[in-house]
Amino acid sequence: TKAGLNYYERVFETDVRLTAGFDFKSKLVPWTNLKFKNDIFLSKSKRHYIQIINDFYGETLDGTEHLANINYNYSFSKKLIFRQSNQSRYRDKDNSFEVSQGISLFHIIDPKQSLAYAYNAYFKNPAAIETYFLDRHIINVNYRRRLFNKHYYASIAPGLIIPKEKSWEVLTSLQIKLEMYFGNP
Repeated sequence: TKAGLNYYERVFETDVRLTAGFDFKSKLVPWTNLKFKNDIFLSKSKRHYIQIINDFYGETLDGTEHLANINYNYSFSKKLIFRQSNQSRYRDKDNSFEVSQGISLFHIIDPKQSLAYAYNAYFKNPAAIETYFLDRHIINVNYRRRLFNKHYYASIAPGLIIPKEKSWEVLTSLQIKLEMYFGNP
């Protein structure tokens, strides 16, 4: 369980977010996040665009982490968006890299609810060696609903995880989230 406060500002066509909070593990653990996001539109209609996102995390127990995303998005309509994503993650605690490639389809049902269908393949680079190894596949569907105003959301995401460490056995997963935003999200 995590809780934090977020500050947002738009600077030079870049969305900048600074978040600080606590993770409630076996004890109270402080964490921080600094996020930069740019959208680069590839057409006048703004149907094709690339998102470049850089996230920097810090936590007292798990060290620091850098997460970089380059996403290609195509809007079929205002209610249907396709995304091809490329992500890399570096963790200093164990000097490891992980990359993932995936595809997603976002379906906005109405202003209060949406669905996302996703497939991702994850590759690990343990201890920063030269080769990446396929580590797992993840397939999921995420249903998200706004509960009240623009401040309360609930989501449920059933999925399948197919990890190499379990000899590619298909495992089921279920993620449930409740989100609350304070201020003017």
